[in-house]
Amino acid sequence: VGTDPADQTVAMTNVGVSGFTWTNQITYGAGASGWLTITPTGGTVALAGATVFTNAASVSGLNAGTFWATNTIYAADATNAPQTYAVRIVVAQAAQGINFPNPGAQLTTNVTGLAATSTSGLAVAFTVLSGPATLSGGTNLTYSTDGTVEIVASQAGNSNWLAAASVTQSFAVAKTPQAALTFAPTTPQTFGT
Repeated sequence: VGTDPADQTVAMTNVGVSGFTWTNQITYGAGASGWLTITPTGGTVALAGATVFTNAASVSGLNAGTFWATNTIYAADATNAPQTYAVRIVVAQAAQGINFPNPGAQLTTNVTGLAATSTSGLAVAFTVLSGPATLSGGTNLTYSTDGTVEIVASQAGNSNWLAAASVTQSFAVAKTPQAALTFAPTTPQTFGT
């Protein structure tokens, strides 16, 4: 979730008395690994030369939190080896939204199944804000009479996702039309017999 941060660079300069050959190794703190790529991974530095390390972090697969890694540079022919530097990445909770289509006008005899999705993929909860509706099973509305119903869809978020802005939908509920009653006698009737 989110965008990878811009690559950062670290320069290593050889101020010693001769060139040296080096390699580096990344070790990760608790919580996550594999999120940091450092290039180059090895090489040589001539006397008075320098090497620039590019540190690329990927947030893919990381939960929200703070993560640490240490790059250790080993050089058997350098007198001040190994050298280390730390890299930190902070992954914030991501924003999310809700898609909640209006269920449209209803009749009092209907059972309306509500449906909504969040951009995080987390489950959306519904509540009746106002009107003659009752929610059962988390998503099914029934109606006690006619009127206007307001339903709120919400998603509270979790450790990786911020709470979504609630979405409210309003719709009319009408009384169900009653069919006309007709009575047809089963046989002709004669008055007074």
